[in-house]
Amino acid sequence: MKRPLNSVLPAVALTLLLALCLGACTPKRAVDRVAEDLNLSLSNAREIAGTDSHGGPLGDGTTYFILNCPDGAPLEQIKADHRWHPLPMDETTQILAYGYDDGTTSIGPYLGEVELPVVRRGYYCLIDRSSETQTDLLDRNSFNFTLGIYDSDTNMLYYCKVDT
Repeated sequence: MKRPLNSVLPAVALTLLLALCLGACTPKRAVDRVAEDLNLSLSNAREIAGTDSHGGPLGDGTTYFILNCPDGAPLEQIKADHRWHPLPMDETTQILAYGYDDGTTSIGPYLGEVELPVVRRGYYCLIDRSSETQTDLLDRNSFNFTLGIYDSDTNMLYYCKVDT
């Protein structure tokens, strides 16, 4: 005995709706996340390494990705974006990324377990995502920032997103 078409349609519709919902919940690729956060077109970039310790109810953690940009495509975009600055880093960004230690005073780095390589030639971008923008970033009780470093010698893009 054949089922009438109108008895099968609700099951088909429910299956399609479930598939769409699951597809929408798929996490973004690292390259897509970095491209969106740093406002760059990274269509040819490849993820070399990455880690994300965000989780829990407060969403604290550090996201770190290394991307290879073999064609150097982001360089022209970076040069045209006022948020990116040529290296060396300003003092605040230097402390956030690498820390400071003069033998008597030691502060930072503020990237959790991430150890960034020292980049000599390239550009950096520090995006302060905190609502406390009236207070100096290093004087806050918590940190919410995104850091991008582009190495123009190796065409590597280093990305860190910190939430505490």
